Amino acid sequence: MRELDQDSNLDRRYREVYTKSMKQEFDCITKWIEGCQIPITLNHWDCHPSNLIYDKESGQLTLIDYELVDTQPFTHDLGRYIFGLLGNPWDVSKYNEARMKQFVKFYLEEKYILLKKPLSELTQDVIEEVFYWTQLSYTFVVFMFAVYTGWWKNNLDYTDTPQSVDLDHFDTFTKPLLNEYFRMKDKLLHKNGI
Repeated sequence: MRELDQDSNLDRRYREVYTKSMKQEFDCITKWIEGCQIPITLNHWDCHPSNLIYDKESGQLTLIDYELVDTQPFTHDLGRYIFGLLGNPWDVSKYNEARMKQFVKFYLEEKYILLKKPLSELTQDVIEEVFYWTQLSYTFVVFMFAVYTGWWKNNLDYTDTPQSVDLDHFDTFTKPLLNEYFRMKDKLLHKNGI
């Protein structure tokens, strides 16, 4: 097992994530989300295809596993679901922005129908804004998965600086997630002019 130490060749950007408090990254993401003023709703927080049961006879779709329910921006469940659609969470290369935007549009159309709102009110601006919020939430989920892939050895408190890192595990699981997090973070910050 290779571990992070003074002589590690770990890329500067990864090293910064390890050597500063994880709370700073969470605070940064929280600041983005609060800046968007996303409507707060009840969220499942673990919304992904494996937590959906479909009954063929009735056509009913049931969401299960409610242990993480909380009030959060409504796009958190959308972002988590999109992350779950990738299949293998380590293969974030399957993220397809055009398909995900279609998914958000479909979601909003269904929401408008259920709320009996005219679809004519669903403008491209609304779709773009909700898609942006969903991308923020997706970015947050990617970061959360990077945190929970075990890149700390014996330390799951994300508010502290990790004491050691299993770099073999990092290369396989955490690095692809952090790369996606950095990509989305750079894109979203650039879009906001931050």
